[in-house]
Amino acid sequence: MKHRNLKTGFLVLLALAMWPLAQKYWDGFGIPEQVRHDTGHGFVGACLKIYQEGHAGRPGINQNQLSWANLYTRTSLFRLGRMQYILEPLRKAVRVFRHRQTRQVIAFPDAGLTFTPDGYRYSDPADYAGQDAWTSVQEVNDRTIRGNPFSPRGFAARAVLELPASDWELVLKDGDECLSMHIPRGGGMTPEKCLESFLLARDFYAQYFPSRPAKAIVCSSWIFNNQLQDILPPSANLVQLQREVYLFPSASSRHDGLWFIYLHNGPFELDKVPRQTSLQRSVAEYLDQGHRWRAGHMFLLLDDLDHFGRQTYRRTEAVCTRDLKP
Repeated sequence: MKHRNLKTGFLVLLALAMWPLAQKYWDGFGIPEQVRHDTGHGFVGACLKIYQEGHAGRPGINQNQLSWANLYTRTSLFRLGRMQYILEPLRKAVRVFRHRQTRQVIAFPDAGLTFTPDGYRYSDPADYAGQDAWTSVQEVNDRTIRGNPFSPRGFAARAVLELPASDWELVLKDGDECLSMHIPRGGGMTPEKCLESFLLARDFYAQYFPSRPAKAIVCSSWIFNNQLQDILPPSANLVQLQREVYLFPSASSRHDGLWFIYLHNGPFELDKVPRQTSLQRSVAEYLDQGHRWRAGHMFLLLDDLDHFGRQTYRRTEAVCTRDLKP
């Protein structure tokens, strides 16, 4: 026990020691004091709280979160309102097109990705065994855009959609600069708080990183697992947020993100997980029923922030995916 306490104390000191390095790095960009405070205090405070929740109130920091602290000393990672963001190139194997007149948005996966019969992806190829899996196609040339579209509800359509290239503009692809969003634990996620943070991030990075204009906010998380729409009521903040962004499937394991719900890494026995919060109980009951857990991707084009609150992507969903069930 003494050895464990010494290690835990050392990890806390190591995390705190990174902040002078972060401050020096931020000096080069002229980052405002309020952003510095929110970023540093938000990270350390959240880590301490997470450790306490998982260790009967004892102070400390989980070792798997320590590498995250190092990012503040060398990247564009900042907390702006409710969320954290880092400016980085998109790497989601996706292409996004916008209709030049109607402004409708349709996303396509890269060619060669494997999907389940209902349009989801697994990180372990063995999980596809015994399923009627299928492989995505994509062809883009001067005349045609052809592929398996992603529904903004979070799955890929097996039916191939073909669009006239002259009517559509490529607005997002891998390699484009994006605001990769990370969601700190706690604090509520009302639509108002989310939008406030999105607008802060858009304006902040445009001002302090003008040479790297971002095209979208993107995120990969259990929070964008569309199964939550089956688990939680329509009024839940997470469900409302999912309906405002363009969801698409990520290659996920059976346990992606469950650590953030139960503070437990890897496989575990459901009858032993805490069921103290309504979310913990709802997810555990859903998994008790035999459902396979997933995670998901999302994007929200910065050009569409002015329409937040109107479920723009779902409202203008492509006809070929609208009638399909995930």
